Amino acid sequence: MIAIGMIFSKPIEYVGVTLFACNIVVYTAYLLTYLRKNALDIKAAFFLGLSCLSFYAVVVISIFYPLLKNMYSLTILDFIPIYGSLHAFGFVLCGLIGWVYMVGFIKEK
Repeated sequence: MIAIGMIFSKPIEYVGVTLFACNIVVYTAYLLTYLRKNALDIKAAFFLGLSCLSFYAVVVISIFYPLLKNMYSLTILDFIPIYGSLHAFGFVLCGLIGWVYMVGFIKEK
């Protein structure tokens, strides 16, 4: 939906991005609540929690980007490595590591 909107229609792109962001917010909020209530493997809980927190860090940085852009003359090229690194290594990689530990923990039980 996002890719189709990028090519054909900005409103479709905005709807797609909104749906995507809302799904990730619901996922991370549910996961943090689940981790708080259930006793899991400490490594799985650590990496999954770190994954959720890095997503929220990406959101906060994204919100402050327009303000920082005006104050410090940042360009999108300055922002992409920060956003990409946090998203790739924080949210995705830590999430994958956490889920791998979670599967191992569940199999042991």
